[in-house]
Amino acid sequence: MVAITPLAMEGRYAVLYREGAAAHSFYILTSGCLEASSLGGGGATRQLACPAGGRGLVLGTEGLAGLPRQESSLLL
Repeated sequence: MVAITPLAMEGRYAVLYREGAAAHSFYILTSGCLEASSLGGGGATRQLACPAGGRGLVLGTEGLAGLPRQESSLLL
């Protein structure tokens, strides 16, 4: 069984998940944008936004492979 639950907005700059944390779910970003950062990548950050056309952006899929989070994601 699959549950689809809208993420309650915690407000701007809320952390969606942190690098190294256990991954038990993934997310589909349908609007807005977020910033992803990784200490393993030399502290690099990148800004992600929802693609045009309403397709959404899938993120946080590490849990599907049994891996911990590979980066931190911050709502913008």
